[in-house]
Amino acid sequence: MQYAILACMFVSLHIVKRNRDIFDEYAKEILSKTDTICFKLSYVIFGILLLPCVMINTNSIIIGYGIVGGLCILTVLRSVIFCVLDSKGM
Repeated sequence: MQYAILACMFVSLHIVKRNRDIFDEYAKEILSKTDTICFKLSYVIFGILLLPCVMINTNSIIIGYGIVGGLCILTVLRSVIFCVLDSKGM
């Protein structure tokens, strides 16, 4: 079972490596804009998460869930922002 999973991982890695250079310049530009927007949003999200930690003694489990939730939100927002910028043609 382990060897089958390992073989699938290597095959998928080979496919991704082979198709990596397909990005066009337009997609790279949009991805750069999206990363800039998400970087600024990450300051806001983690700044809001930091405030309760500073003001009150917050449990570390709650902080961990907040960090994971913030990363999930950023992942979804990055995809949405990329699709919106790509559809607008910016």
